[in-house]
Amino acid sequence: MALGAASIASVIGWSIVFTLPDRYAADARVFVDTRTALKPALQGLTTDQNVDAQINYVRQSLLKARNWN
Repeated sequence: MALGAASIASVIGWSIVFTLPDRYAADARVFVDTRTALKPALQGLTTDQNVDAQINYVRQSLLKARNWN
């Protein structure tokens, strides 16, 4: 009896799972303090950059194909 009830419950459960749409979503946010994180990287390169240029530098560094040594 228990095996039959478990089989029926699993068939009903899997049929519900298979009718669900395949929907995947991902979201990521990165918060960077540009004054401390970029100071060693930009030391000696420029005098002062605006915030948009610093954010663009961080974005390019994060989106590189390989950013580790």
